[in-house]
Amino acid sequence: MKRIPAVLAATSLASVLVLAACSSETTDTAALVEPNGNVLHVREDVGRHNAVDKVIGRAFMDDLVPLTDYVLVVSGRVSYEIVAKALSACVGAIVAVSGPTTLAVDTARRHDLLLVGFARDDRMNIYSGGQWVNS
Repeated sequence: MKRIPAVLAATSLASVLVLAACSSETTDTAALVEPNGNVLHVREDVGRHNAVDKVIGRAFMDDLVPLTDYVLVVSGRVSYEIVAKALSACVGAIVAVSGPTTLAVDTARRHDLLLVGFARDDRMNIYSGGQWVNS
């Protein structure tokens, strides 16, 4: 699957987002990682939902949707709403620095979305879609 390299790159990017968030302490960051692991878009906002909207909106304007083999990286926790936004753009995976809510995990599992939380350094927790990483 094309998602594996992108998830690994996104995990490294998540570590960078932790450092960026620690330095500003006032903004959340979202990024879109291409299937080859390159970071395509990075956006910041005072709200994590707005940062996700900016990244997905930019991809839509660039005519990239559906984002099936792309990874959405977020600097904060993953709520149901962020999973819903990712699903609306057919994002293949979400990698987050923090953990997801229970409803986010349940929704990701229902839609077979790869959901990774607590991605820092060389560690991560896989909450949904683990077959995409293990195959």
